[in-house]
Amino acid sequence: FLPKLKLPISADAKLPLTSQHTKGQAADIASDAPIRLARIVIDEGLDFDQMILYPNFIHLSYTLERANRKQILYSKDYYGPKL
Repeated sequence: FLPKLKLPISADAKLPLTSQHTKGQAADIASDAPIRLARIVIDEGLDFDQMILYPNFIHLSYTLERANRKQILYSKDYYGPKL
């Protein structure tokens, strides 16, 4: 099981300039079971700023500009189990 990176960010993407994606500080990782990826992140003690669970991927971000928040969020269309 190897997650795929959701790349590249297209030039016409509607990402705000403050998006951590545009700064190379975030990635969306595809998965048919995003809760499993989220549990791995937590169980391994990985540092992160935000982790957002979506139905078929997780968004993970990390920053060196301040302390990472370790914020876990769920998209409005995610109905799976929560951490």
